[in-house]
Amino acid sequence: MIPKVSRYVHAVFCDDVRMEIGNKLTFVGVYQGVIEIQTDTLPASLPKLCVAVSAHTPADDLFERLNLRVMRDDTLLVQAEAPREQLVTPLTDKSAKYCTMGIVFTLSPFIVDQDCSLRVYADTERGEMVSIGVKVTVKLVPDPTSMS
Repeated sequence: MIPKVSRYVHAVFCDDVRMEIGNKLTFVGVYQGVIEIQTDTLPASLPKLCVAVSAHTPADDLFERLNLRVMRDDTLLVQAEAPREQLVTPLTDKSAKYCTMGIVFTLSPFIVDQDCSLRVYADTERGEMVSIGVKVTVKLVPDPTSMS
C-alpha cells in the first residue's frame, strides 16, 4: 500500500499565468529557485510577477480554515482567505484521494530594492505550512548608453 501524503502547499513563481480553453493554466517564464533582476538603478521592478499557489490535503481531511500569504522576507505582500463554503463543499468525485485549493496572485509591478526571498505560507486550523520559495537577487549593471 502506498502511504498517503499529508497536507502541503506549493508555489510557482512566474512572469504570467494565462487561463486557456478547457480550464487549463499556462505558466509563462517560470523561475526556478532564483529571480535575477539586472538594473542600472534602484529600486528595480518587474512589470508583473505571478505566484500560482496550490494547497493540497487528503480528501478525508479537508481544510477548516485556509489563509494564503505571499511574503517577502518578513513583509506581507498579499494574502487571501478561502471562503468557508468552498472549504466544506463535498467532492463530486468520490474516488478522489486529494483536494486542491488554488489561487493566482499577481504583483504588478513587482518592486525590489535589495536581495530578498519570496515564500508562500498557508495558515490552517492545524498550523502553518510553508512552500519552497525563490531568492530574488538584484544585480546593478551600468547603463551602456550613459557617458562616464
